[in-house]
Amino acid sequence: MGGKPFTEQEINYIIDLHLQGYSTVEIERLTGRNNTSIGRLLERNGYKRWNKKRHILLNDIQTIIEMYAGGQSTKQIGSQFNITGNTVASILRENGIAVRPRGQACQIENEHFFDTICSEAQAYFLGLIITDGSIVADSKGRKTLSIMLKEEDGYILNEFARHLGLPKDRVKISNRNEAYVRTSSAHLIDSLAQYGVIPRKTFSTYLPMLYDTWMPHLIRGIFDGDGSVFTTGGRIKVAQYGTHRLCDEIQQYLNIHASTSVRNVFDKPTVSFIQYTTRSDIANFYKYIYSDATIFLTRKKEKFGDDMPTPR
Repeated sequence: MGGKPFTEQEINYIIDLHLQGYSTVEIERLTGRNNTSIGRLLERNGYKRWNKKRHILLNDIQTIIEMYAGGQSTKQIGSQFNITGNTVASILRENGIAVRPRGQACQIENEHFFDTICSEAQAYFLGLIITDGSIVADSKGRKTLSIMLKEEDGYILNEFARHLGLPKDRVKISNRNEAYVRTSSAHLIDSLAQYGVIPRKTFSTYLPMLYDTWMPHLIRGIFDGDGSVFTTGGRIKVAQYGTHRLCDEIQQYLNIHASTSVRNVFDKPTVSFIQYTTRSDIANFYKYIYSDATIFLTRKKEKFGDDMPTPR
């Protein structure tokens, strides 16, 4: 795409993404344009670079820090920004990030965490990753797993990091006030593929079948990622969003194992969803996903209120 001029629509879109806090590498993935060309375009439009010598935009600094925290080396990061690994190391040090000795990868202690699902934590975090996680592959096929939540929900990511054996400082806060954690463990990422967690999974997610013991925790993780509890006309309603297949498989499974009613899947242009609106359905759903639960988003559970009806 090298020398192809930017259209006015592309320019406005790129500037808008930049103002939202996206880095040139992230914008490259969204637009298909080279990140160096994007940086020059932004500079021509008055968005000054952080350092003339290094040719790095302010938003790119945060991305570099995030990529390094995710386990990528300074050399790997530099290749994506067209700068040297030494320059990346300098940027990290100037922003208070300790640089690992050359050749020392940032390892996780439990990269086999998702090999076999046989605990609440494994099932819950698999569900959370299915909905709120993403795997991105760079131009050389190296993959990074990211999970991003609201800043107030960062304690859940701290729990995830603890189970993986990640350092305490691996959960970060972005410039968009979101908590996130990243890892580039090849084995961990490859093990998630057996559950359908792959790059560009947005339109292909489904409900993995685990032993019945672990399914409530899996569905709770999915619900914490893309579910909603809200009140309309004084009545509590519950919705689960996702692909048509995911929503349909969840409602079928809950109908059999949680005694909820059969629900239709509603399809919108960008997402599908199911809803539970009766007191008995909501009570049965609540009891099913929260019985024996120790890991969950507190704010979401509390939205059900203290007067949940007794399931029939």
